[in-house]
Amino acid sequence: MNPVERSGESGIFFDTQEPQFLNLKCVVVGDGAVGKTSMLLCYTTNTFPTDHMPTIFDNYSKNVTMRDGRVVNLGLWDTAGQDEYADFRPLSYSAADCFIVAFSLCDRESFRNVEQKWLNELRSKAPKTPIVLVGTKLDLRGGGGGGNSYNSKRGGGSMGDRLSNDMRAGGGGSNGEEESEPISEAEGQALARRIKAVSYVECSSLVQTNLSLVFEEVIEAHVNPAVVKIEEQKSCCAIQ
Repeated sequence: MNPVERSGESGIFFDTQEPQFLNLKCVVVGDGAVGKTSMLLCYTTNTFPTDHMPTIFDNYSKNVTMRDGRVVNLGLWDTAGQDEYADFRPLSYSAADCFIVAFSLCDRESFRNVEQKWLNELRSKAPKTPIVLVGTKLDLRGGGGGGNSYNSKRGGGSMGDRLSNDMRAGGGGSNGEEESEPISEAEGQALARRIKAVSYVECSSLVQTNLSLVFEEVIEAHVNPAVVKIEEQKSCCAIQ
């Protein structure tokens, strides 16, 4: 089907009576217990898991309708972060259109491993596939490093803090996370520039702050790969 000109913000639209379908494969990597599975479950099912179950491999999917009428079938591949699965994990990288590299905003080791472990692994297998860098567990960081501005966008402040405290009291999160100094927004942006990520998003699966934005950036990275932008003081920071 040929695109047709119509008046509108985007200029070119597709006839929505016969929508165009686009398949997009996104693989999510990062250390164990940083919240990869929670992020995917909350996005695709609107359900937050109450128990931590280590993932080996799992797949999720969601159809997303774009403004021009195209429907994106977003295939999301969850991977194990543990070293014992290092030989099997790259099997999921084949034909990936985008990678999400996730770290916990309250776990310095997971932050360091983005550069020391995950970037090397991905670039050895898929050197040109775009990366979206995601800082998870924004609700646990609280007001530090710009957290208030993010939470205020969806009203996740005080209730999110209460829920987060309940989760931590129940043993949620990775070992040593409570003792770690939280990663600031500026540190996340700097890391994204160093690894040449196409964008950086900080999110909370628990209160769903910026959760949809993560996957909007994934779609944008695939649909418009040449578009690189930067938005200061916002939850999504695309990288120059």
